[in-house]
Amino acid sequence: MNLHPHLYLYPMETGGFCSLPALRRRIGQGRSRQWWEAILRHADSCRVLPPWTPATPLPGRSEESLRHANRDARLIVAVGNRLLNSALAFLLTDKRDYLDSVWRQIEVLFDPRYWPDWRDLAPSHQAMPADLRTGYLGKMIAITYDWIEPVLPSADRSSLLQGLRDRAFNPFWQAVEQRVGWVNGRTNWMTCIVGGLGIAAMALEGEVERMEELQQFSLERMVRYLGEYGPEGEFNESPGYSTAMRFPVEYFLARRYHTGGADDALTRHPFPAFCRWLRHVTLPSGFLVPFGDTSLHNRSLSSFLFAIAQATRDPVIQWQALRAVERTPPDEEPSAFDLLWFDESLPAQPPPADEPLGRLFPAHSAIVASRSSWQEPDAIAVVGKGGHGQEAHGHHDAGTLCLGAGGELLITEPGIIPSYPNDFFGPNRYAYYNASVQGHNVLQFGDQEMRTGSQFRARFLEACFDNRRGAVWQVDTTALYENVHSVRRTVVHLLPGIVAVLDEARLSNTVLLALRWHIADPGDAPNPAGFSIRSSRAALAFQFADLEDKPVEMELRRHRYSPPFDRSRLGDPLPQKNEPFVEIRRPDDRCRWLTLFSVRTNRSDSARWQRDSRNRWSIETPHGIAKVAVLNRRLTVNYEGASAQGWDLTLSPP
Repeated sequence: MNLHPHLYLYPMETGGFCSLPALRRRIGQGRSRQWWEAILRHADSCRVLPPWTPATPLPGRSEESLRHANRDARLIVAVGNRLLNSALAFLLTDKRDYLDSVWRQIEVLFDPRYWPDWRDLAPSHQAMPADLRTGYLGKMIAITYDWIEPVLPSADRSSLLQGLRDRAFNPFWQAVEQRVGWVNGRTNWMTCIVGGLGIAAMALEGEVERMEELQQFSLERMVRYLGEYGPEGEFNESPGYSTAMRFPVEYFLARRYHTGGADDALTRHPFPAFCRWLRHVTLPSGFLVPFGDTSLHNRSLSSFLFAIAQATRDPVIQWQALRAVERTPPDEEPSAFDLLWFDESLPAQPPPADEPLGRLFPAHSAIVASRSSWQEPDAIAVVGKGGHGQEAHGHHDAGTLCLGAGGELLITEPGIIPSYPNDFFGPNRYAYYNASVQGHNVLQFGDQEMRTGSQFRARFLEACFDNRRGAVWQVDTTALYENVHSVRRTVVHLLPGIVAVLDEARLSNTVLLALRWHIADPGDAPNPAGFSIRSSRAALAFQFADLEDKPVEMELRRHRYSPPFDRSRLGDPLPQKNEPFVEIRRPDDRCRWLTLFSVRTNRSDSARWQRDSRNRWSIETPHGIAKVAVLNRRLTVNYEGASAQGWDLTLSPP
């Protein structure tokens, strides 16, 4: 298709597609006007700024990236936003200043004095002809070309197309010839590079050689990739990497425009189901649960959610996308895609009353989640997982859980390592506490790590959800360990904020048993008699009990990277975050350990757990006196005088 523009935007009115005339009308009102004004402000600021290079100190870039002039992800995304926002400003205003701003940035991107390479400086990236940066920049420049091609002088068109050959397409085909892993991979690398340059091929069809071949090459792999999602929409990597759903959405939406509507994949699996999965792995704070390689402040992106909402006409996904917008920092660069893909006519509706507050997603990481509300800003959420020994961007964390309230995490985890070391995706991965069993809220036996391999998988023995009571799940992680007879964790969430966690294990021999709980704030000095954890908006009463009444040690400790496993991939020292955790330990060949949490959205609430008898505890809450009892193989969690609204479980022997 030689029409320009034709990716995500048509020059004339066409039913069911975004067009320049319709967009000009829409930007005069409502939320579209707010986005347009933000895009225009951003484009105006870019007009007077020099083009960005790997040495530009943009907000959010690390000191390490600046010191080494690395082509980090933050820089690459910022460059893409600058190109598209300025190009869109030109299309809607016809002001040449915006076009000149676009061209200055493109010229610098092709200038080896400023951008000698389009790859990350990490040795693993440099060993390949093309990497994530190649795919992302190639895509964004090609989309920009599609939008502004009609007004580009012939010499500029030729220069841009030759630059893309040299910097994107030739390295890509070299990687294909070398059979680099991502070429036929099933992760975000493939969708970013193969999918990204597949979009570029749609933009440049008939103008650069082999573009039809590249379109077919990318389509085969992107269609196959959709089969990687679980039946309930489960993403096949860690929650933090689920923001990479933008790549398939961008790809298949580009195909819809490129084919004139012949392909509308966003209405089909896995896209709508993925949105439901994403709602459950997103905490009330708006951040994704920090399992595996996930930042503590990873947010879901709004733009691809708007695209799926528009395609499916689903008001709940529209609501979900707008929630993501509300949680976007005010100083973050606007995205042209938000404006193009937002449908002002589609109403936004929160999940209906019968939408489950809890759910198990058994595929891939096997995440299980329960929350007190979908809408309240102070909602309480408990998120756990099953997992297996070969998750993409996963850790040795099978059975773990996190607990959040009032928009903040109280029981948390270290999440992603600050900067991937060169050996992090090799045999030394678990020498770093972020990936090790040491960095997670699970049992540890001596210095043993969990087993690595897809055949070692946790099993959910039970998962029950009730919008009136909460949730119960029991996960068996025996297969993840060596020399153990059984390892089980039972979790009970009694709405809104009572959580009981029973850990049971039987081993083949005596080792040092340890259980760690990573906490947001040390609060009181930890002791088995109970203590408090506080955030700026919530409080948590913590109680530990050994159900066999054996003595344990409890200590507040902090993580630290130690040589030689304390260096980033560029050789700089890793930042020492010194995350706090409570460690409970004793030598034995078995344990039955109970941890109780009572979460309050009033941080000044000072209620503590009381031990009523040997295996009975209670605590005052705004919803009544909560009671927990473990008698033989029976676990009950309820409010006094309201047993019908609580949980009464009979536990099978471990």
